[in-house]
Amino acid sequence: MTSEALVGKDRIKIDGDCTVEIARQADGVWQLSFLDGSGKRLVAPEPEQVKAESIGSDFIVRVLTVAKGPDANTLTATGKTELANYARISVDKGGAWKTQYALLTNTETPTAPIGPNGGPIMDMGHDSFIELAVNPDKPWDLTFYEEKDEVDAPNPSIILVEALKGDGTVANLEVAAGPKPSMLVASGPTHKTTRVRLLWAHGDHFHRREFNLPD
Repeated sequence: MTSEALVGKDRIKIDGDCTVEIARQADGVWQLSFLDGSGKRLVAPEPEQVKAESIGSDFIVRVLTVAKGPDANTLTATGKTELANYARISVDKGGAWKTQYALLTNTETPTAPIGPNGGPIMDMGHDSFIELAVNPDKPWDLTFYEEKDEVDAPNPSIILVEALKGDGTVANLEVAAGPKPSMLVASGPTHKTTRVRLLWAHGDHFHRREFNLPD
């Protein structure tokens, strides 16, 4: 692979013993290399031990297919990557998944649309929208809409909210019923959150959206 084939190269530090280098090729394929704490290349783990996701400028999270690469040190991640501005990598470390994310070089981060109550709002598909109200030191409010009308919120068990911190770590928040039928609340470790991921279970799949919080 020549440097002319690359559109960017990024590193995501999973922990002190593992960094994943992402070489983004012009054909959309990501080549994943694995480095130890000193920067030495490691033998790549098995594909089922790695998860790779592309987060696009359209706020949609796309799960990529991870497979063996051209050599023992490399895996490939394929899928819809042309809109990607963030990457998220999870590695199985002895039965415990460790996850980190990072902004990709040479990309821009869009601003989330603003909803009726002044918070960022996401189109979750099927004409459904979620607006987030970030309340400092209090649970966050999630308001649900169909097109422009507030509607009853779904069961909290099918909604997942993740707080993404500035250091690349991810925290799962607890989702519960809100103060009115159209709302749920999310609580947990939200300090220093810079991005948010929303997941809505639809049958056998999830609709995932991810966006930066307003400054």
